[in-house]
Amino acid sequence: MGRIGSSIVVMAFVRKIETQSLLVNGKPVHFALKKIQDVLLTSSHVSEVPHRHDFYTVIWIQKGSGNHRIDTHVFPVIQNSLFFIHPEQVHQLTTSEDSTGIALLFTHDFLVENGIIDAFMMRLNLFHEKGAATRITVSENDAYLQNLRTQMEQFYVLDDTFRSEKLSALLKLFLIYCSELAKDQLPAAWKEMDEYPKVVNKFKKLVDQKYSEWHKVNQYAEKLLTSPNYLNELVKKHTGRSAKAHIRNRLVSEAKRLAYFTHLSNKEIGFQLGFNDPSHFAKFLRQFVLSDNI
Repeated sequence: MGRIGSSIVVMAFVRKIETQSLLVNGKPVHFALKKIQDVLLTSSHVSEVPHRHDFYTVIWIQKGSGNHRIDTHVFPVIQNSLFFIHPEQVHQLTTSEDSTGIALLFTHDFLVENGIIDAFMMRLNLFHEKGAATRITVSENDAYLQNLRTQMEQFYVLDDTFRSEKLSALLKLFLIYCSELAKDQLPAAWKEMDEYPKVVNKFKKLVDQKYSEWHKVNQYAEKLLTSPNYLNELVKKHTGRSAKAHIRNRLVSEAKRLAYFTHLSNKEIGFQLGFNDPSHFAKFLRQFVLSDNI
């Protein structure tokens, strides 16, 4: 452990990446609004180990500095910045001791129970299952966003019949507004998404759900009621990479993630990724992972 300025930096490796559930006072919940100080697990303002959540996370840093490690990327924490973290992503947040802000935490069940469908979450283009996360900045004087936050804080502590409905409505407005900000700040990501036909988005979602079970294009094509050749061509036309390459890259991303954050052996990583034959995974490593210097 070393100290850099007023921040404490910890790099901890674990046998298995922990997946944390959404708890308040030790009890499972579907929605929580917490101060950033309460989200960090230690008094040193560092998440002890890299970990996953089984819920969505929005972190709004209003004051302070530090680093936010998301998967294998490190993003600097700056004032008035927001991070959007998908349940599949591994992250570790390190902040300075004077940092302030909030975290909005909500489960997929919370979305379903309040009529917020998966298609809406995809259209937001804020939460990504792998790779870089969405980080945006907001004005310190953004009255609209501050007002939404204040209302959520007020309803969160009330025992109200329509508490969940009120919170979900405010959350939806909050996310829509952030999505519009992100579209202005990160136009390339939105241009790419707008050009995708529905089948490509469905394919990408399936890959994120089934990558460890389905390694072949025909498995996805069958689910999408199309042919492997057509799926390959369509995906390549709109993304620049074939369907096969997307499946392979998802496996590579997860292999790197597990190698980076755990002490699992290559054989154990291969088993988690659906490679029952260690020799097949060894060949995959040599061809696609080790060649990337990971």
